[in-house]
Amino acid sequence: MLRIFVFGICFANLVNWQKWVFPFILVRFIMASKKQAVELIALQCGECKRRNYTTSKNRRNIQEKLEFKKYCPHERKHTLHKETKIK
Repeated sequence: MLRIFVFGICFANLVNWQKWVFPFILVRFIMASKKQAVELIALQCGECKRRNYTTSKNRRNIQEKLEFKKYCPHERKHTLHKETKIK
């Protein structure tokens, strides 16, 4: 019989013990992680200055700011979107 103890609780008799154990393990790894190479960024419209999109960027491979032609729903046309920080 498999017995898993987390914070003094035995998960041997629970049917879905994975959904109880794995969140504790993930929190431990998330809190102990260092600054990662991939960061989340927002894309800001060049005309209306609204942040319409979010994406991720690998800082090791791409050092310059990203620019994309994306659809702006407020302007109702394709405009240039530039990288900004997520607050």
